[in-house]
Amino acid sequence: MNKVNSLIIILIFSLLFSIDIYSQNSNNFGKELFSIYPKAGLQFNYYTSNYSSFQGAVDCGIFTFGKGFAWNGALFLEKDFNNDFQIGLGVGYFDRSAVSKLNNTFQSRDQNTGRTTFVTLENKMDAKLSYLEFSPEFRIPLFDSFINGPFRFMTGFRVGIPITKEFEQSESIVSPSNATFVNSGGIHTTKREISKGTINTATTQFGISTGFENMLKIGNYNYFTQQIVFDYNFNDIVSDANWKTYSVRLDLGLRFSIQQSEAKVIVPEPEPEPVKETIIVEEAPKPLPMLDFSVSFDEKTLKLETGNEILATLPLVNSIFFERNSAEIPKYYSMSRNIEIDMYKGDAVEYHKYILVVITKILNENPNAKIMLEGATSGIKNEPKGLDLAKARVESVKDALVQIGIPANKISFRVMSAPRFPSNQQYPEGIDENQRVDLQIINAPLQQYVNLERYAELSGDYVLNIDYKNYPPDTKAMAKVNDKKQIYNQSGKYNIPFKQRIGLEDKTFSAQAMVNVTGDELSDTKKLDLDKISKNIVELSLKNFEALLRFNYNSSNLTDENKNLLKQLLQKLPDGSTILIIGNADILGTIESNKLLASERAQKTENFIKGLVGNRINIETTTNIDKFSDDTPQGRFLNRSIKIRVK
Repeated sequence: MNKVNSLIIILIFSLLFSIDIYSQNSNNFGKELFSIYPKAGLQFNYYTSNYSSFQGAVDCGIFTFGKGFAWNGALFLEKDFNNDFQIGLGVGYFDRSAVSKLNNTFQSRDQNTGRTTFVTLENKMDAKLSYLEFSPEFRIPLFDSFINGPFRFMTGFRVGIPITKEFEQSESIVSPSNATFVNSGGIHTTKREISKGTINTATTQFGISTGFENMLKIGNYNYFTQQIVFDYNFNDIVSDANWKTYSVRLDLGLRFSIQQSEAKVIVPEPEPEPVKETIIVEEAPKPLPMLDFSVSFDEKTLKLETGNEILATLPLVNSIFFERNSAEIPKYYSMSRNIEIDMYKGDAVEYHKYILVVITKILNENPNAKIMLEGATSGIKNEPKGLDLAKARVESVKDALVQIGIPANKISFRVMSAPRFPSNQQYPEGIDENQRVDLQIINAPLQQYVNLERYAELSGDYVLNIDYKNYPPDTKAMAKVNDKKQIYNQSGKYNIPFKQRIGLEDKTFSAQAMVNVTGDELSDTKKLDLDKISKNIVELSLKNFEALLRFNYNSSNLTDENKNLLKQLLQKLPDGSTILIIGNADILGTIESNKLLASERAQKTENFIKGLVGNRINIETTTNIDKFSDDTPQGRFLNRSIKIRVK
């Protein structure tokens, strides 16, 4: 039974034990001389660090954090002061050991095959640290009776003297599974010790503790206690490295109260008080709350911009990703026919969930278009059903497309043990990515990345006049105008900036507003005549343009589709425009190789553009900025790309 399970059993036992509630007076600690307070508990230790080595340790990379569970025990003497606060002084043993880990990946040659492969090592720093700690503590009751006793806030200082201060450093092979270390004497192992010794810690550790304590009464002024405490140490563990320790403790204890002996006090009966004449004073009526509210436009700030702008549709990852050994389409994917999709705005990763709906729309708009489904697996080792599983996945996607509205005679398929452009299966993410069905469109473009659109955009300030009187102090007003909501602390006149796309044929624009003060609500609407607003006509706006061109895994070659995309864009850009090319790569592979791959993608794109337009267009390049999250397959697919922005 591990430490956590043991602690849970103790807590359950203590709660059952506390059901027998004692009915005492509200004086929690009576006339107490002092109390004896032993306690013990389990703590979670956490290191924050920034070191590669210290005395006797070997440099194997930057250790940034560590964690571990350990026990503690302490004995306190506590003094109560009129139930208002208590002061305690204690000494205890605290184990602050934890383990820090980091992974390193490097190239190595397989002695059997002669091939170069990537080897990942886990380096582990096991620090065994314990202290004899002295601590004055200050405790304040927050509730006199929380469950069956007081609930207290506690804080105090700690001074620790190191007792145990040792470390063991080792490394073990994570992948590949057949790699080993060759030690002296030709012995092969997957783990080996690097170094161990004594940690030259600071002579004294200083810190603070703060937390909460629940006390369950088990007798006359005696309590069973539970504490949750956070420990913070001010100084580093060693003098030559940035290495601090924190702890969260769950402590259990017994508080035994030593009481004063009480002398019996005879209280005389009080004499009856003389009857006093009652004087009734009528209070003046309180003024009623008053609320007034209106909305308008600040005409000096209003601007109406119209013109043309170049837009790019959101990038589309044309694959359905499956769970391991499953042919069921994940519930993540939407198959609703009636959903409205904005192809120019939104989150590209979120957009992927509508891949089946978008593909259906493309085929319905292009009568000659067909679709090829390519089903694949992550290999016999991971998915033993092989081609049967790949075929089942294809059939699931085909059934879904037919259900949404694509005729079955427009759908063909083929199955493979691995995709035509597989991801690297040395990484778990690569294995997950190969469990997919790719959707290839024939006789129609997968996407129209570049488009010329007319637009109208209104900007300016709403003006809110909020006046509320005779409400309780500190009353706040919540106001909302169209899609903008704000909390106000007092009456006043407030300007709220806005920028809103409107229809090209719209003649009016409305500000619909409301205010709510403690349940009292008023609303107001103001209409704006757009014909009275001076228009700023923009010949061509480029500020909202961003296109993404995807590449195959580990490739920097532009596909024919990407080349056509760039040609579409260049035909619409005026001379002297500046293109920013951002090369990106996903997280799979080493940092160095990914930087090189991102740079190659940007450079080849720049060379292609220059070959088409020469110096007519200015070009700037950079890499690895504004990336998508690498936590999902679609995010990693989108990071195998370049982004095009126009200045």
